Amino acid sequence: MNTESKLALIEEFHRLSKAFDDTLGFDKEVVLFRPFDDSWSIIEQVVHCVDFDVANFHRYRWGIVSPGTTVLSFDGTWTSILDYQTSELSSAIDAIKAVRHLMASHLKRIVESDWLKYVYAFSDGKSFNLEEALQHFINHVGFHRELIDRNIKLFSQK
Repeated sequence: MNTESKLALIEEFHRLSKAFDDTLGFDKEVVLFRPFDDSWSIIEQVVHCVDFDVANFHRYRWGIVSPGTTVLSFDGTWTSILDYQTSELSSAIDAIKAVRHLMASHLKRIVESDWLKYVYAFSDGKSFNLEEALQHFINHVGFHRELIDRNIKLFSQK
């Protein structure tokens, strides 16, 4: 991947820090709405994205400092055990913006580096180099944005 492509990825990654801003204008009932028993509310989607970004902030940095490092993962049990439903939406969005800003600033400083050598791994053997990781971080927001849009649509139809 060339420098231009990396910079475009970084810009997209940083731009997505605003992906949930519109949710701040929603009534609490909309933010807490779960369309199905096994689905997450808007606040749960956003707070999950905070955890994801914070975890990935550390993961990619381990991949730079100590390539091949095995990093921790987390799963959906965090949502219920940590009670995402009672979190503060504005603080969660602020956290996403802060972490993504820090990451984007750092990634721009290392844009000339070979990102393929910066790798972190999970205990199941799956690994990501920095190019793959950044694309994964971008796709993750898109996935959760689609679920939020689905919740909004289903709430308006109830």
